[in-house]
Amino acid sequence: MRRLALYQPRTNQASLWTDFDHAFDSFWSADRHSTQQANFLAVDTEETETDLKLNFDLPGVRKEDLKIEFHNGVLTLSGERKQETKSENAKYKVQERVFGKFTRSFSLPDGLDTDRIEAKYQDGVLQVSIQKTPETKAKAIPIN
Repeated sequence: MRRLALYQPRTNQASLWTDFDHAFDSFWSADRHSTQQANFLAVDTEETETDLKLNFDLPGVRKEDLKIEFHNGVLTLSGERKQETKSENAKYKVQERVFGKFTRSFSLPDGLDTDRIEAKYQDGVLQVSIQKTPETKAKAIPIN
């Protein structure tokens, strides 16, 4: 039985590390960050009896660089994480932090009092709270 050789082990270990560095560098290229990750903004959502909360981790973003809008049932958060000034002599092998503009929109469900949207920003965490209307709050129904 003959086996196909899909992977040829290298005899030169230095060449292997060079190939690894090249693959790693291309994987973490600046183009990948700006197009794929800069526009993605992770959120945790939490629903209580009285409100809906959206929590965003935004380390390094100033409050002045954030904007929250509500229009036609859609809540939109946008902003920008500005890049720090780099030293001309510094060389980065890996740069995982993402800089640039971002935006994220959410279609809000019915039953929320969109006139009572509140936002609080503290220690790099933005919390947006939206109160539920009295009609949507759960109530106990007695059984006769």
